[in-house]
Amino acid sequence: MNDSRHISRRSTRLAGYNYASNGAYVVTLCSADRRPLFGRIRDGEMHTSQIGAIVEREWRRTEELRPGVLLDAFVLMPNHLHGVLLIDLPGNDQMNEKSAGFLVPSRSVSAIVSGIKAAVSSVAVKQDLHGVESLWQRGFYDRIIRSETELLRFREYITNNPLQWELDRYFEQDVGGDLI
Repeated sequence: MNDSRHISRRSTRLAGYNYASNGAYVVTLCSADRRPLFGRIRDGEMHTSQIGAIVEREWRRTEELRPGVLLDAFVLMPNHLHGVLLIDLPGNDQMNEKSAGFLVPSRSVSAIVSGIKAAVSSVAVKQDLHGVESLWQRGFYDRIIRSETELLRFREYITNNPLQWELDRYFEQDVGGDLI
């Protein structure tokens, strides 16, 4: 049976690398079908929709919910988010620690992204926002940042992303209409 929903995808992950290791990571989360759910770019500036505001809020809450995870540069675009995560935990070899009888959330890149996506989806459903049945593209893109030079390059890219929207690989022409 050839079911396109179950296409095997090649992992872009670095084999054998612990994505909960201290370091810097750039991630890209895309909306389902790259629909412009999160807002619009007008004159090089992002104007967020209701869902976009939820995405921004949940992204920023990551630091509150996961001590040792810091946020660096990020930008929300109409159909994706680029952000830099910094994981800085002493002795973080154990991804799940017991703390006062409660399980501390995993601080791996996958767990962080999954948590953000789940939180945004949950709030969107609770607020009964029309058109968000499927909010996120499956998976996400990530890259381990290996040097200060690379970190500076990603920060510059993120800062300039709204100004270069029409050149972005995720660009979709704005056809107007109401924002969700």
